[in-house]
Amino acid sequence: MNARKYVDRCLLELFDNGMRVTEQRKRMLSIVANSKHPQTAMELYRKMKRTFPGLSYETIYLNLKLFLDLRFIESMLLGNEVRYRALPSVHDPHVQYICMDCKKAIQVSFDPSHPAFPTPEQFKSVNYKLDIFGYCRDCCDRGGSPAVQ
Repeated sequence: MNARKYVDRCLLELFDNGMRVTEQRKRMLSIVANSKHPQTAMELYRKMKRTFPGLSYETIYLNLKLFLDLRFIESMLLGNEVRYRALPSVHDPHVQYICMDCKKAIQVSFDPSHPAFPTPEQFKSVNYKLDIFGYCRDCCDRGGSPAVQ
């Protein structure tokens, strides 16, 4: 996903819907778009606090709710934490492989019209979400889990 295009697309949609385009919203979208792993609300707060010292934790949650409602981001439960990541456009389909140790997400392009898994003939897919959880090579090499082949 091109992070700059993603942020621009989201900001344009905010503007088109009569919502304020603030520096905080720009920065938050940029952090989410450029992250190698899904972020928790606390991780976002800590990163945002550096640039916006007066920022409240409530502001993070209000913007996360807005971004979820507008389908800019999606939430996922990883371990016992809710994490947030950029929702790719329909034109950028992919599968996410998410490491359960370091939380890194590895994206692999995916064509939903030619899935590698069985699909019933009498079914036409219009949307999908596919996340695969396991352990990345770096975490396996540190001895935390089974070796990656």
